[in-house]
Amino acid sequence: MLYPIIFQKRNALHKQGITMLLVIVVLTALLSISISIFNVVYNQTLISAETGYSFVAFYAADQGTEKIIRSDRDGTPVCTPATCPPGAPLTCISPAAECPVLPSGGCYDYNVFKDAAYTTIEVFGKYPCFANPRRIDKRALRVTYPNP
Repeated sequence: MLYPIIFQKRNALHKQGITMLLVIVVLTALLSISISIFNVVYNQTLISAETGYSFVAFYAADQGTEKIIRSDRDGTPVCTPATCPPGAPLTCISPAAECPVLPSGGCYDYNVFKDAAYTTIEVFGKYPCFANPRRIDKRALRVTYPNP
């Protein structure tokens, strides 16, 4: 009679050890799933937050394009003699000092190429425009139209 009681105690202790092992395995699996879901959500949040930078850079390029086209059509010189390189009076490249900062915080650089028939404007919008940013988003527009 003594043998079945000892066997039952050992069997009960063995079952408790298996239960504890199963609990640890299930908790580890749940923790792994939770960490991976958090990682995906965190990375998507970072990507969606930085999409705004891209929009500001694009709209800065758009504003620069509109301003330069308007200036060119109104007869206002797009390039001053200081911004036109010698020997190429129909090619203008904006110097870094002329990069205007817009109310949105974006800025733009531009290149203007003119020949007898067409004018081509390249505008490069950037955001942010303060000194030493961690990351800069750049978007560009190129417009070609016939000269009047």
